[in-house]
Amino acid sequence: MNFMEEVLSLNGDAFYNFVEQQCGNVAPEIIQIQDISSAECLLDIGDVFAFMQLDSEELIPLKKKVGICLNDGRFILKKGLVYNVEKFLKILRTLNQEYLTSLDHHSSNNSSDLIVPEYLFKKFPFMQTLIVYSKLIADCKYDLTFLNIILNNMIRNLVTEETGFRYDTIVRQFVTSLYILGGRTAYEFVRLNIPALLPSVQIIQTYIAASDNPEACLTMTGF
Repeated sequence: MNFMEEVLSLNGDAFYNFVEQQCGNVAPEIIQIQDISSAECLLDIGDVFAFMQLDSEELIPLKKKVGICLNDGRFILKKGLVYNVEKFLKILRTLNQEYLTSLDHHSSNNSSDLIVPEYLFKKFPFMQTLIVYSKLIADCKYDLTFLNIILNNMIRNLVTEETGFRYDTIVRQFVTSLYILGGRTAYEFVRLNIPALLPSVQIIQTYIAASDNPEACLTMTGF
């Protein structure tokens, strides 16, 4: 595992220690109180400071560390802390993009010389269907953009260790809508039966909780 994969797969205490090294000792407290325990989850959440705008007595001790409470009731974050966290997030996004690009490149290189044994076609008939699908896609009367993204994301995850699973923005919007509309039971049922398609419930719940407008997740075409 190279440095890029190692950073993106960090979770738990190792992740918090890395955040502390990059952003100082206050930043881990901000993300830990929100149950953000991995680089993947942090990338999905994005704005970790939105949580600090909540009016809660439980946040007062932490607010004193990360910002200043003005006499008129406003709360101002320390600019140095914001800068360090945003710089850290930018680095993570860059690493994540490079990682996804390398996976696509690796997949492309492998596919150019790929020979599929006949026994695999017999064992997995859907492979032949995919080949037919790839030939017909250009002339298909339906818009298969979303399906292509879903399949590409799922297959890309299947050839990656689970700690390195990544989800495109459109996929995250779709699975969040599925969770909101179908509920946890339906979500877990789909997740257990279609490997590598859906992120964990914890990640989805954190993503929704951090969103200023959870209903915005339902604005995809068809919802």
